[in-house]
Parts: sequence; structure tokens; C-alpha cells
Amino acid sequence: MPISNRGYLMDITEPGFPYIPLDYYEPPQRSGGAEWVETPIPLRSEPHHTYVNTAAQSWTITAKIVASVEEGDFRTGLDVKNDVLFLRSLEYPDYGEGDKVRPPHEARLFMRGILDAMGIVKGVTDNYMDVSDASDEQLIVEVNFTFVVVNKIPLSYRGVRTGIVA
Repeated sequence: MPISNRGYLMDITEPGFPYIPLDYYEPPQRSGGAEWVETPIPLRSEPHHTYVNTAAQSWTITAKIVASVEEGDFRTGLDVKNDVLFLRSLEYPDYGEGDKVRPPHEARLFMRGILDAMGIVKGVTDNYMDVSDASDEQLIVEVNFTFVVVNKIPLSYRGVRTGIVA
């Protein structure tokens, strides 16, 4: 089964930016975003488009995390198991010292030509595929998760030139 695309999910709040390679065979499903209403106007060929609202943009992703020495990436089954645990950990809050509870880590999802965004991981499920050779060299895990895009407030012109946010 040839890999059609490879994407990467990175935790940007950790030093060294740990990442997970994701092999996906179908494009992710998008929901949310800007909504527009068409209003027909008499004697006009084109309707008038009116902006209604913007919902949080989210992507539902089905991908595989693969350990295959044959592919040349030298990832072991232990690497794949750790990647699945790391992906699951991204959906939980970060408990710091004392009573500090921080929101889940923001991640960057990069899928060439489809998506390059910052967001939060939610609803992770995994399915360990049954392969003929049950050794750690041929481990395949199918993961499903929702990636909710976090829109950053853009800097003003002054902020871009001086580095001052407010």
C-alpha cells in the first residue's frame, strides 16, 4: 500500500518541538469557517452574498502511524506506541505546580497542500491494525482525531514593524 501523503503534528510548546509523522490516504474533512447567505436580487444575474457568522474551523483526520524499517525511516514499534501516547496527551490539560492548570498544548498540523495551522487536538481514538508479523518492526496504528484551528489575532502594522503587540 503506497503512501499518498505524509503530514506532521508538532507540539510547539515543548522544547525541541516533538512531532508525529502521519501517513494519510484520504484528505481530512473540514467543518466550520465563514458562512455566506445568497440573496437573489431582481434583475441581477448574480445574487448578493451576505456574511452570516464564523464557526470554529475544525478538521477530522484519519491517518496511520507506521513502523517500517523497510520504508527507510527506521521507526520501531516502540516509537509508534510512544507517538500514539503523545497524541493522546495533547488533548488533556497541562497540570503544573500547585493548583495551576493550563489548557491543552497548542499543536501545529502540517499537511502539504491542504493545511498548515495551529490548533488543539480533540477526540483521539486509535486502532492497532492486525498485521501478519506481530513484531515491533511492522506495527501500524490507525488514529482518528479532530483538530480545532485556533485563530491568532493578527498584529497591527505598527506591531509588525516594532514587535509591540498592543
